[in-house]
Amino acid sequence: IDEIVVYGAPTLRLLRDDVYKAETNFYDLFNALNKGRQFDVKCFYRRPIGSQIARRVCEASFVNSSPTADFMGGNGPPFWAYVRHKTKQMRQEMVALVDKHPDLNAALVEFVDAKQVFDSSVRVRCSKRLSICQE
Repeated sequence: IDEIVVYGAPTLRLLRDDVYKAETNFYDLFNALNKGRQFDVKCFYRRPIGSQIARRVCEASFVNSSPTADFMGGNGPPFWAYVRHKTKQMRQEMVALVDKHPDLNAALVEFVDAKQVFDSSVRVRCSKRLSICQE
């Protein structure tokens, strides 16, 4: 036999890595095209308070560089209102750029497709498990 072909489904970890790569690619393109650096999105791992398990988080720069002095009893709006307002502006910018740039649109489609493949694989493989899904 010259060749043996083995068919199998990729593991959930590999599918999740595909989602992360597509997400990073989309945000890298968005960061290069957006007007201000306040909307630049960086993805990183963060441990929630009280946990030792790091989670992947993607955050815009305005979340960490907000003028917090205004929110600590000053005359400015509360922090959550500032973040919600900036998030709305960022989404409008993102929609405009996706409509204008075909490569950003393609990166978004790739990200959404990878996410859908991962989510459907999780549903199929973990449907009978209540708490922890094993590959």
